[in-house]
Amino acid sequence: MREYKRLAVYLTGRPSDATALAYTQAVTQLAQISSIHIVLGNDDPDQPRPEPELAHELANITEIHRSSGKGLRELLAITREHDSDLVIVGRPLPCQHAAYGMAFLLLTRKAPCSVLVVPHGARPHFARVLVPVDYSDHSRMALTVGSQLAHESGEPHPQLVAMSVYSVGYGYSKTGVSFEEASEQMGDSAEKQLAEFVESAELAGDVCEQIVSEAPDITEAIEAAAAVRHMDIVVIGSRGVTPDAVALIGSTTERIVSHMAHPVLVVKRKGETAHFLDLLLGRA
Repeated sequence: MREYKRLAVYLTGRPSDATALAYTQAVTQLAQISSIHIVLGNDDPDQPRPEPELAHELANITEIHRSSGKGLRELLAITREHDSDLVIVGRPLPCQHAAYGMAFLLLTRKAPCSVLVVPHGARPHFARVLVPVDYSDHSRMALTVGSQLAHESGEPHPQLVAMSVYSVGYGYSKTGVSFEEASEQMGDSAEKQLAEFVESAELAGDVCEQIVSEAPDITEAIEAAAAVRHMDIVVIGSRGVTPDAVALIGSTTERIVSHMAHPVLVVKRKGETAHFLDLLLGRA
């Protein structure tokens, strides 16, 4: 995570704030952090929130911003103004969406930089990294970042897993083969494609495990792999935007962020949503 030097942290007054701060401190131990901007959202302006307790090494480089409202718009403005490299935000577990809202999902859509979403209660570890790929440039970038994260975790045996998910469509029966035969053919092709993709990426370590899975639902397959393999974090690329785009991240990425009970790092090419953000903030 050496390229992440300027952090922005969004605290909402929920229990997941403690997890967000724990991950903030963990990131500072992996990267040369030069500045941290913490935005305190506040649903009740009549009850000002106390400032968070920060470790000494964080307090020296941290500026705290109080908001009279939820603070999401202010955070986005700060990421733009201070050229933030990474936003860190806590989130409830998926079963608690209705109670806590979806601010973390809005951030992944609109932030002009990468976003780390950490579920309440998660412990900061980065040695076992799962990177779902769709063979796009953003996936290649995510695989590079994921390899750096695992390599720099400080663990003696880091694990990087690149994962590809394919689905057998209904048309297989027209080819005269069984479902099992069609799945095997597609799996062989996917394994070859994944191996070539991993070979083309710039990896920090020498080892990258590759897994190919057949599943009708990509998100469920990724969730299952993360759980069974006890992964620490899922790293996935955003899809990028075109100038007139409305959706700023792909549908698969959005579903993973929404449903995953693991920490998720959404890797963006810095500044790719800046034009949209300027429009949102009334600066264009």
